[in-house]
Amino acid sequence: MMTAMKMRILLLIACVALIRPSASISLRAQGRGRGPAQGVQPIQQVKPGLYMVAGAGANSLVRVTNAGVILMDTKLPGDQNYNDLVGQIKTVTDQPVKFVIVTHHHADHTGNTGKFIEAGAQVLGHENLKRNLETYQNNPLPAQPNLTYPGSEYVVKLGGVEVQVHHFGRSHTSGDSIVYYPDLKVVALSDALTTGTTGPLIDYAGVSGGGSALEWKQVLNRVLALDFDAAIPGNGPVLTKADVQAFKMKFDTVMDRAAALVRSGVPKDQLLMQLKTDDIGWAPRIPNVDAFYNELSGITAGKAYKFEKVADGVFYATAAGSMVTGSNNVAVVGDRDVLVVDTGTSPAAARAFVEDLKLVTQKPVRFVVNTHFHYDHTDGNQVYAGKADIIAHDYVKYAIEKLDVLHREPYQTSQLTNVPARIDTLKKRIADETNAQQKMALERQLAVAQQGWEELKEIKPTPPNVTYSKKKVVDLGGREVQLLFLGRGHTNGDTVVYLPKEKIVCTGDLMESQIAYMGDAQFDEWVKTLEALKKMDWETDLPGHGAPFKDKALITAFQGYLTDLMKQGAELRGQGRTAEQTAQQVDLTKYQTSFPQIQGSGADVRGVRRLYQWMDEKARK
Repeated sequence: MMTAMKMRILLLIACVALIRPSASISLRAQGRGRGPAQGVQPIQQVKPGLYMVAGAGANSLVRVTNAGVILMDTKLPGDQNYNDLVGQIKTVTDQPVKFVIVTHHHADHTGNTGKFIEAGAQVLGHENLKRNLETYQNNPLPAQPNLTYPGSEYVVKLGGVEVQVHHFGRSHTSGDSIVYYPDLKVVALSDALTTGTTGPLIDYAGVSGGGSALEWKQVLNRVLALDFDAAIPGNGPVLTKADVQAFKMKFDTVMDRAAALVRSGVPKDQLLMQLKTDDIGWAPRIPNVDAFYNELSGITAGKAYKFEKVADGVFYATAAGSMVTGSNNVAVVGDRDVLVVDTGTSPAAARAFVEDLKLVTQKPVRFVVNTHFHYDHTDGNQVYAGKADIIAHDYVKYAIEKLDVLHREPYQTSQLTNVPARIDTLKKRIADETNAQQKMALERQLAVAQQGWEELKEIKPTPPNVTYSKKKVVDLGGREVQLLFLGRGHTNGDTVVYLPKEKIVCTGDLMESQIAYMGDAQFDEWVKTLEALKKMDWETDLPGHGAPFKDKALITAFQGYLTDLMKQGAELRGQGRTAEQTAQQVDLTKYQTSFPQIQGSGADVRGVRRLYQWMDEKARK
C-alpha cells in the first residue's frame, strides 16, 4: 500500500507531466498518455458477434453483422496500426467495415479515422468531438468524422443489429460517447472508465469547457442505469457491472473530498497535495488544476466571462478581465429556454457573453431582461434584437428612445471622459515603469482599455421590444421567472428578477453589494423600494455590480446611507454649499464596514448633483 505522501507526489508528477508544453507531440502523448506501448493485439471475443482488439492505443470493438462491421475506435495513427487492426477484423469476418464510432477526439481513439473514411466507412462522433478536433494540437491531426450527432443519442442499425451511441454529458472530454450493445448487454465507456492504478483523466481543453469532474459523476449514474453485465474500458480488460460500480465509488469519493477541500478554503496550489487518495489506489490526472479548482468552486471560466453556478441552471457571470464587459450578468436556464439578465457595455461584450455561455448550456437565449436603462446594462441589446425578446419596464424603453443616452450621464463621464483618461494614464505609467513584469501587466491593461474604447463605436442604443408596468412572468420550460417593479429607486424603471422556487433575486443596480451610482436616483422612494425588497422571500441576491450576498442587513445599511446622504446634503445646501462642495464634505464613513469602498469623507459628485436636482423637484411639488 502506498503511503499518503507517495500517492500525492504521484498525483503531482502526473499533473506536471500532462501540462508540459510540446510543439511536436508523440503518439503516446496524442492519446493523453493512455494507450499501451505494444502494437495491435490478437482479437478476442467478448460475446458472440462482438470482439475486442487491444493495443496500439485504445480498445477497439468489432460488432459483426451480416451486412458489415460496426467498429468502435481506430487506434493510434499509422499505416501499421490501421493494417493490423483491419487484419485482426478479417480473422473473424469477411464483411467490410461499414460504420465506425469514435468515442472522443484523442488520437489513440481517432488516429485512423481518415483511412476508414477513405475505405468507404461512415464515421460517427458527437458534435463536440468534431469541434474539439478543430483546436486539438497533434501531429498528425486525426480526420474529422463525416457524420456527427448534436444531441444525447444516436442509433446505428446495420444487418438487423442495433448499437446505441449515448452522450450522457461531459466526463473525460466534452465530446464523450458511451456505446451500448443492448442485445448483448455490453457497454463501452471508453476513457470514462479506467482500470488498475490508472486514475481518471479530466481533459479540460476543448469546447463547452472540456471534460468535467462533476458531470462525470452523473455520466456514471446514467451508465449504471443501463442493463449490462460486461463493460469495456478505454484500456484494459473486460470488466463487470460491479467493477463499474466500484470505479464510481472511488471516483465519487475522490471528487467529494476535493470539493470539500475547496469549500473549506484550501488554496488552489495546495489542493492536490492535501487531497487524500492513498486508500483509493489511484489518483485523478488533472492537466489543468485551475479549471478543476474552478469547477469544484462552481465557476466555469470562458474567454471574457466567468460563470459561477449559484443553483441548478442559475449562473452569475462576471468579467474574466480580458475585455471591458460592464455589469455582471445572470443566465437562468430552463428546460426549454434561457433568460439573460442585462447585456453589458457593448455589442462586443454581448457577443463574447453569448459565446462563453455555451460553456454552461447549449440551449437558446429566448429572453433578455434589462434591469434598467444605463449603458453598462443595455448597450449589448442590439446583439439579441430579432433573436430574443428584450424585456424591461416601460420607462427603460422611454429612456433609451428619448434621453439621448450616449450623450448624458452615466455614459458621458464613465465612457467618454474616463476611458481616454485611463488610456493616457496607462501610457505614462508604462513609459515610466522599469520593472519588466509590472510593465507587462500595465501593457495588458492598456490593451484591454484601448480595445474597449474601439468597441464603443458600434453601439446602437436598442430599446426593449417587450415592456411591462408592474409584473411579468416568463416561463422557460419548467422554470418560472418573475419580473417585478417594486417602485422607483436607482432609476425610474428598475426591475427585480425573482426566482421564487430558488429564492434568488437579481436586483441590477437597485441593490448592489457596494455603493451604487446615484445620478438618476429617486432618493426617498429608493429607501421605500428597498424595504419592499427586504420583505420578499429570498435568500440570495445577485447584484448588477459587486458580489452575491445573502444578508438583508446589507440593504438596511444602504438604506441608512441614502437617508444620511439626504439629511447631510440638505443641511450643507442650507449652509450655502454647492453640490461640488457637498460631494467633498458629506461624511458617510460610519457605513465603511458594510461598504469598504468608502475610504473617507465624500460622495460621487454626480450623485450629489442629482440630490440637489431631486430636492428642487420635491420643492416644486
